[in-house]
Amino acid sequence: MTDGYDDQGSALVAFEGEDMPRVVRYSCDGINTHRDYTAAGYRVAQHLISTDSDHKDLVVFTPEGEPINNAPLPHGIYVAGHFHDYIYSPVHIAQVILHRVNLCTVTAPTR
Repeated sequence: MTDGYDDQGSALVAFEGEDMPRVVRYSCDGINTHRDYTAAGYRVAQHLISTDSDHKDLVVFTPEGEPINNAPLPHGIYVAGHFHDYIYSPVHIAQVILHRVNLCTVTAPTR
């Protein structure tokens, strides 16, 4: 990550119609992203926890993909070859697991 400002300079751009060309400056000072998951995504996370983790008995989501908010949470969890720590909630467990999963190739487990 860099904390920079990328300036691509200016260009003379001709627009349609009778407008005179104008100098346009192209730059970017940041891009923010956020990723949301569906209930099916959370079911995938629960499936990964129950099949490929060091806490196979940990249940943090219902079969419908709803978080179980009173689940006891580990300080860290090893899932699918990655250790995840700083866990704050069942949803956070799923998010840190799913962050490393290519969901384009995953079929959600059925109930």
